[in-house]
Amino acid sequence: MNIEAHQLTSRDRSSSAWTYPVILLLAALAAYANHFDGVFLMDDLSNIVENPTMKFAGGFAQNWRELFAHGRPLVFFSLLIDFTLWGLSPVGFHIFNLAVHMVAGLAAYGFLATTFTKSPVFSERFRENGRLLAFVSTLIWVLHPLNTQSVTYIVQRAESLMGLFFLVTMFATAKIFSLQGDPGARRALRRWQWVAIVAAVLSVATKQVGVTVPIIVLASQWIFWAPREDGRGSFLRGLKAQKSLYLGLSATFAAAALLVMLPTLDPNSGFQYKGITPWDYFKTQPGVLLHYIRLFFWPGTLVLDYGWPVAASLKAIIVPGLIVTALAVGTILAFIKQKPIGFVGVWFFVVLAPSSSFLPIKDLAFEHRMYLPALALAAGLVAYGWLLASRLNVERTAIAAAAIIAVALGIRTHVRNYDYRSPVTMWSKVISARPENPRAFNELGNALMQNGRGSDALELFKKALALEPNNPGPLLNISNILQSANQLDDALAILKKATDMKPDFAAAWFNLGNVYIAKKDQPNAEAAYRKALEIDPKYAEAFVGLGNALAIANNYDSAIEQYHKALAVRPWLSQPYNNIGTIYSQMKKHEDALKAYVDAINLQPSDTSIRVNLANTLVDLGNVDQAREQYGLTLRMAPEHPGAVAGLNRIAAITKQKAPDKARENAPPPALSPIPPSGN
Repeated sequence: MNIEAHQLTSRDRSSSAWTYPVILLLAALAAYANHFDGVFLMDDLSNIVENPTMKFAGGFAQNWRELFAHGRPLVFFSLLIDFTLWGLSPVGFHIFNLAVHMVAGLAAYGFLATTFTKSPVFSERFRENGRLLAFVSTLIWVLHPLNTQSVTYIVQRAESLMGLFFLVTMFATAKIFSLQGDPGARRALRRWQWVAIVAAVLSVATKQVGVTVPIIVLASQWIFWAPREDGRGSFLRGLKAQKSLYLGLSATFAAAALLVMLPTLDPNSGFQYKGITPWDYFKTQPGVLLHYIRLFFWPGTLVLDYGWPVAASLKAIIVPGLIVTALAVGTILAFIKQKPIGFVGVWFFVVLAPSSSFLPIKDLAFEHRMYLPALALAAGLVAYGWLLASRLNVERTAIAAAAIIAVALGIRTHVRNYDYRSPVTMWSKVISARPENPRAFNELGNALMQNGRGSDALELFKKALALEPNNPGPLLNISNILQSANQLDDALAILKKATDMKPDFAAAWFNLGNVYIAKKDQPNAEAAYRKALEIDPKYAEAFVGLGNALAIANNYDSAIEQYHKALAVRPWLSQPYNNIGTIYSQMKKHEDALKAYVDAINLQPSDTSIRVNLANTLVDLGNVDQAREQYGLTLRMAPEHPGAVAGLNRIAAITKQKAPDKARENAPPPALSPIPPSGN
């Protein structure tokens, strides 16, 4: 090593042990400083905003069952904690996501620093500068824009949280291997062993990909901690010495098996998913893997939702297949020869195997799947780049280049985070990059509808339908726009087209029932709701719709029965309670009506219609002061609410007080709460 390089490594040795970790944290904070303005997107809506479990409204058993949804209990538990602390403010969720990424960066640095400075493979070459190389590798990974989907897209904390526990396991096992053979380190070994085992199990409990961590630990022991002159012998001795560690790590397989057996497992992945065959999925993945690698080296265009098509042409199958096969064979050969590059390949292929092999998943490509593999690529790039720089005596140049790359990556990450501030911006970007993605047009249409731009949304839904003519989902959205514009006949025609296209589409039959209700066609509405329930016997909203249709026909007992069936499926719905109260009110059973309205308002305190119904019933019972309070709360939420103003007028008339100028003489009768139409 020349004098210049020696000075560099001496400074590395003398620097504080906290310097690199602190810089990593500050760099991550700077890159993601603008991500706190991100909004809920795509799966965030169903898993957080519209998820009743976040309100713990479904009863004890229901809520705990939902926490294990998709086999990811820790993810949903973390979301529940965030919701409890922050409500529906995305800021709190973003704070948690960034904290996870920053701590994962510290664990990654610890693993790499221990491996680079203590393992027999690197101790001679990297002992002087191992911490520097670990820092640069981790810095590139922490700042890489490819990770924004795992950090800024809230619900994809599944990947980063799993990655955190995975990296803690790798750090702990690296410490174990580095202390192996030290008679004075028994207590430390035992402590690190427990850390590794617990973290590995938590990784699987976060996302099933964590089941790969024992394989990566085994690979790291073979590559880094078994000297090549006696590779097989030292590896076997290491296995024997660490048999309790591997026995504990095997608990991850048991945990994964238990989660796979859950009835709430994600129906859009695994062999139970029938949307794509294992062969179609397998032949498409080489192209996806090459795209991931390309994004690591040049993250120019990042896409939230690729809508990646199944590989159909020979060129799309054979060329990527041959390249990936060559990489896989090279990985195997390097691994057998205990070459460090073999570990990079094993980490890349094994961690991606659950999502990029033959196991079908609804979405063929997602950037968040590269969260952990990107670290392996970064470490390999830095390690081999440093070896080359050392041979050429250009270490300073290499450090400067690494700094420029890190800054560029951080800026790209910062810029990418702006896309997460608006669903309209994000989905417009997706369409720009993937104009053949029908879901992107559908999602942009939904975003525009939320902004009151129904006509623009209508055109986007039509484009989504044109791209995927056999998908009746966009038809639901089109019918909703037509119904909101009171074009009921057109909405009816669209929904009939949807049911013809997919006769077992329960949501279309439910929406059809809603349109018939709006057209005051009670018999057809009742028939449509019954058809939806025939298809899906646990369709709670359809029970409510059927109850409304029966109530319109004055079949009150049967209507109340349907509302109770809805509550048996989804006890967090407020509409059934409100409608039960409305029926009791019409029957002059005011005490029963009051109880139902109280149950409804406890579930939906912001619903002004329910609050007015409650207040009206209090007036009927003579509780004028309590009614006045409820009307007042309503007016705070909705100034000049006609029902509240009319109610106050009614009280004024009762108490012979002067009524407000805009008062109406009589309170309107309570109304049934409709269930909003289903969208897609």
